[in-house]
Amino acid sequence: MLVVNVVKPKLEKVDEDVYPEYYRKSDNNLRGSNIDTGEPFCIGYVAAVTAVGEGPLIVPQDIYLKVNVLYRPENTTSRFPQHEDVNVVYWSEEIRDVSFSAVVGPCHLIYEQNVPQQYTLAEWLERDPSRFYFRMAFDKSTGQFIDVPHHAVNVGRTERGKDKGKGKGKSSKPVDATENKLEQISVRPLRTLDVFAGCGGLSEGLHQAGVAECRWAIENVEAAAHAYALNNKNCIVFNEDCNALLKEAMSGATHSTGGHRLPMQGEVELLCGGPPCQGFSGMNRFNSREYSNFKNSLVASYLSYCDFYRPKYFILENVRNFVAFKKGMVLKLTLRALLDMGYQCTFGILQAGNYGVPQTRRRLIILAAAPGYKLPCYPEPTHVFSRRACSLTTTIDGKRFGTNIHWDESAPRRTCTIRDAMSDLPRICNGANKIEIEYGSMPESHFQRLVRSKDENAKLRDHICKNMAPLIQARICRVPTTPGSDWRDLPNISVTLSDGTKCKVLQYRYDDKRAGRAAGGALRGVCACAAGAACSPADKQENTLVPWCLPHTGNRHNNWAGLYGRVCWDGYFSTTVTDPEPMGKQGRVLHPEQNRVVSVRECARSQGFPDTYVFAGSIQDKHRQVGNAVPPPLGAALGREIRAALASSIAT
Repeated sequence: MLVVNVVKPKLEKVDEDVYPEYYRKSDNNLRGSNIDTGEPFCIGYVAAVTAVGEGPLIVPQDIYLKVNVLYRPENTTSRFPQHEDVNVVYWSEEIRDVSFSAVVGPCHLIYEQNVPQQYTLAEWLERDPSRFYFRMAFDKSTGQFIDVPHHAVNVGRTERGKDKGKGKGKSSKPVDATENKLEQISVRPLRTLDVFAGCGGLSEGLHQAGVAECRWAIENVEAAAHAYALNNKNCIVFNEDCNALLKEAMSGATHSTGGHRLPMQGEVELLCGGPPCQGFSGMNRFNSREYSNFKNSLVASYLSYCDFYRPKYFILENVRNFVAFKKGMVLKLTLRALLDMGYQCTFGILQAGNYGVPQTRRRLIILAAAPGYKLPCYPEPTHVFSRRACSLTTTIDGKRFGTNIHWDESAPRRTCTIRDAMSDLPRICNGANKIEIEYGSMPESHFQRLVRSKDENAKLRDHICKNMAPLIQARICRVPTTPGSDWRDLPNISVTLSDGTKCKVLQYRYDDKRAGRAAGGALRGVCACAAGAACSPADKQENTLVPWCLPHTGNRHNNWAGLYGRVCWDGYFSTTVTDPEPMGKQGRVLHPEQNRVVSVRECARSQGFPDTYVFAGSIQDKHRQVGNAVPPPLGAALGREIRAALASSIAT
């Protein structure tokens, strides 16, 4: 097991009279940093296979592969490796011996010109995250990029002709020798009903995977329903209560009270959704009252949809803590209900960051398949991600549960950073509200090339941000742009605000029993409670650059690390929430360099939405739609597995 020693940055010496809270960074956590993120898999092109000994008793440790080393951009002398595709590599003539026991699996490699004729390079690559291409070679001894040697130009090309090996009549045609047999099976997109659809993140991902045709969606929030409809022109969107709709369908109605045609039994082939868990998540014991709440909950409503429509496949997405509600009782009831309906089912926790978004977002995914259909596997990670954010097992009744996923230390592709996601977006100011603006630059990374429109004349939408009050904006302007900066870097000074008023200097009047005094003897307590007495309302101070409430309660809340924090270019977002507030639970929501909170489009990119995706309503509505969504790349990864399972079901 690889062990990473995390070295915390040393604190600079500062004037504690000016920066009285800086001392709290001595235990600064590195949340959002990629310091513990591993490297993607090493890639080699097999040149020969050798074995020590012979006979049927040979074990993997006795087998060795001679491979041509393939270099990723970040392992070369490239000045801007982050600008390169995540699946481009460089050929080399360097040969190494690799034990077969170190091999985790096959990947597919082609020379750039050998793409199968039916695909573009991008299309071929996106069919499988383990596909790579090369166009140049790299000489490690000189640090130079060179032309690909003649013999390597044929990698990925299969020669076919009438006269084998002869000159006349011989033809050379690129053939995709890596096509999986299951991929050749024609799989029609499944007619899909999305319940609790939000703005459609899960549906978008399933659609990208080619497994879903979203025919119907149910969303009770008007702005989110409108956004869903804007992005799914051929979908019937019910902006109605899901329980009322199901009651109408069960009574035999063909249309809802809103006039839309209801799906009939037998029409829905894929059911997906993320039912909210309010109503029973806050209680401490799963008693008869709680069971009653469960039966009346939206989780039970969603299961009733499954029972009524009996789709071929079923997806339930929810927060990671769904598995912990009532010591797993809610999860058990959900699985029991699916089993009683005759479904095969499984559950697991996935990390969205493992599928190509610059964000930590752990989600419970329940998958179910009807009798006669193969139960999908969970997708192997496509991208490496922070190890500390990838604790994906759960314990219920003393038993530890995981998924079928094997790649827990590495993955085919490098991690996706905030720089990868949003470095190309133009500068905007606090309160920017112009819905459409020019990009002003070309895409700079693989991620940006994927999410930006193929139309070169397309405008950038929703690069807008919340307008902060004068005092909050003054704080934001004084948070340094160095990685890890947050409220603890604020100076305790009086400044003139944008409305012409002045803020006050925070007064420290008490000893702090836990933190002691500053090096110069200055007090560190802002309330009598710091010295062990009861809190006094008279101690509260307002209109200060250093927010009084943070040092007041910092000792018992991890020093409020991350509040008024900037995200780091080379790091990742904390879980994107519905309202980016500098004092909110997400913590770091300030742009790495600009004096503002992150924009709607930046949040959308943190979720992996394409730039063409439209959000609706006010800026608050749009942030809520983005924050509540399932990241489309996660949905796409699930969709590929469902598609493979469906193809396997058809094949057998």
